[in-house]
Parts: sequence; structure tokens; C-alpha cells
Amino acid sequence: PPPPPPPAAAAADPPLSVDIVIIGAGLSGLTAAAYLKKEGIESFLVVDEGGQGAVGGTWRDHAFPNAGTDTEVPTYYPSFLPTPETSSQYGKRDEIMSYFKRVAKEQIGEHKFLWGVSVASAKFDGSWWALSDASGTTTLRCRFLMPAIYSISCKWPHLPAIPNRDLFAGDVQHSMHLGPQVERFRGQHVAIIGCGASTIQIAPAIAPVAASVTVLRRTMPYIIEQASAPMPKGRLAWAFWRLAYELRNDLYTMFDGSRRLEWLLRQWVRLCFFRKREAHTLPPASQPVQCTRRCYDYCGFIEGIRRGTISLVDASVNAVSSFSASGLVLRDGSEVRADSVIFATGYKTIGGDDTTDLHYEVLGEKVPVSDRVPNLLMPIAGCPIYCTPPRRTEDSACSILPQRATPQRDGRIVRR
Repeated sequence: PPPPPPPAAAAADPPLSVDIVIIGAGLSGLTAAAYLKKEGIESFLVVDEGGQGAVGGTWRDHAFPNAGTDTEVPTYYPSFLPTPETSSQYGKRDEIMSYFKRVAKEQIGEHKFLWGVSVASAKFDGSWWALSDASGTTTLRCRFLMPAIYSISCKWPHLPAIPNRDLFAGDVQHSMHLGPQVERFRGQHVAIIGCGASTIQIAPAIAPVAASVTVLRRTMPYIIEQASAPMPKGRLAWAFWRLAYELRNDLYTMFDGSRRLEWLLRQWVRLCFFRKREAHTLPPASQPVQCTRRCYDYCGFIEGIRRGTISLVDASVNAVSSFSASGLVLRDGSEVRADSVIFATGYKTIGGDDTTDLHYEVLGEKVPVSDRVPNLLMPIAGCPIYCTPPRRTEDSACSILPQRATPQRDGRIVRR
């Protein structure tokens, strides 16, 4: 007798359909989800490729020593959420993660999250978005899509191509791969390439245990020393400080954005904060304040330079030319001794196939991420939007909301 026919393949589960899908459970995704709940909108899900309960986004993925905000906490969290518990005006990573978990549980609801879900493609047919995994299986359908994943992605760190890396006998890591422990650097000579917000937090954490810490910087940012101070507990006082910090930020941005007025801001900042600062810790007098991201030093970076536990090398004049067996060789032939080299060199710009694993298609046409899918949430009316850089918070919502909310028929995201 002929062999029996093979059993029919089990039908795949139909994709789950909701009105709104938020991709990413970091600050942007949690803010969007909490706002939807606040407005009584229940037909949404937050999906994230992390494990069960792994909220936090970039904070989950970055745990380097001294990790914390580089702006004051009242300007970092949305005002409609509960006032966070924080030890000072700057939030530390463990405080931030604790707050995110609280928001996910109390303001959103744990049932609103799907964990371990990786979205590889999003296709819009004119009415619905179909979200598929890497195998092409459609797992979710939604009417509105809110990607909250593109601010700082640990998937695409920028690593300068320095020759002869294979000669170096020590350890080389990007700052995102550093854990919170510094004991591994005890007695070592450590070189850090880059002088942004991460370095200003990492270097003073390593310096007490390392034999030496050398920071090789190209552009020197405006580093403003700040003493940590406790934040008020009352909501009214919290709102006052939020307003004060936001007003300062807006004034900085207003003056910095004007060619005629920028010099006033530069002179004011240098007069107020840098009158007694060592010359080699200052940017050039002609450098605009926001040429790079402003850095608030509450960890002791500048103090470490004063004490000699942190050294600065001006790589704009004497650039790194190659690795050697025992460190880094500079353009003039001198060598920076190093047992460990840390790249605090940021991340690749989002856009293009080499810096995204989520691909968009609208009515059969592929959409480049760098073109019509910008680095922000697809806004729902009234939803605070966070985008770094520059950070978009509720104080600038008035400029966003007139362009809001309703996706165009071809699925394009409303631009800023």
C-alpha cells in the first residue's frame, strides 16, 4: 500500500492585532505607554527584545562606572509621572532603572509588555502595519506604530580604525561594554579615547585604583563642575526646579542658535564657570558652547586633572596614529602607555542598512531609516517626545503638536 500522506502542518497562530505598538521599553517607550494609559487608551502593547521585565533601553545596556544622567533629573523624566526618588539633581543608573521598573508596573501594567520580541520589518499596507521577525513571520499588526528605539543603540558603537590593533597586548573595549566594577583596572595604565559625557563619568571612577588614567581628546567640551545636591521631595518644588532648568536650557539653545548672539552666551559661560579654571581644561575661546554636548561634571573629572590622577592629551594636535604592544603611538612618535584602552567614542549615526536591524516598507516601497523614519516617536497628540540629540521634552511640545498624530496615507511619519 502507498505510504500515508505526511501530516498537515499546524496552522501558524494569527498575528496579534492592537491599535498601537510601541517598539522599545526605554525612556521614550515607557513615556509613550504611560501617557496612553493616562489618556485612557488601552489598545496598545510595548514590545522589546530584552528578557522578561528588562525595561531601561540604553540604561539597561550601559552599566559603566559612575553611569548617570548628564542633565538634571527634573528635565529628564516627564512631568505627568510620579516624582522619582533620587539622591541628587543628577540620576544614577541604579536609581533610573528602579524608577523605570516602578513606572512599568504602576503606571503601565506588566500585562502591556511583550518581552523577547525582535521586530525585523514593519510593512504598511495603507491601513495596518504588519510587524515581522527575522524569519519573516508576522507576529503583530497595528494601526499606529511608535518606534522608540533609535536614540543611542548599543548595537552600533563607533570604533575608530586605529592601525596595528593586533599588536596590542592589553584589553580594548568600547565604554558600553564596561560593567560597573573598577577593580579590574587596579594597578593598570588606562587610556580613554574620547572626552564626552561617558568619559567624564568613567575616568574619575577608575582613577583611584588605576596606576594612571590618560584621556585622549580631540574636541574639548565645555565641562561645568557641579556639586551634587539633594532634590526637594514636594511636587511643587520639583516643578519649580524643572521650570528653572528648562528655562536655562532654552536660553542656551536660543543664544547658541543665533550667529549674532552666540558670542554673548560663550562669554557669559566662560565668565561664570571658567574664570579660575586651568587653561588646558578649557575649549578654545572661539568654540561655541554647544559645539559639543555640554557636560556637567559631578563625579570629579576636573578635580582628578588638578590632582594629577587624570591626564589630558590634545589629540587634535597630536593624534593617535597606531597601537603598539604596550599602548598607543601618537603622531609625534611618543607613546601613551596602556594596559587597557577604552573607546568612549559614541555610536554610529542611525540610518542605512549597516545601522538598523528594523526595515520599513510602505505600500511595497522600502523606506530608508535616515529619510522618512527620523529618530523620534511617531507622535500621538499630546504625547511628550524625547529625542537625543536634541532632547525634545514637554516644553517644546507646542512646536510639535501642530504637525502631529495622524499618519499620512502612505505611512510616512510626521517630521519634526
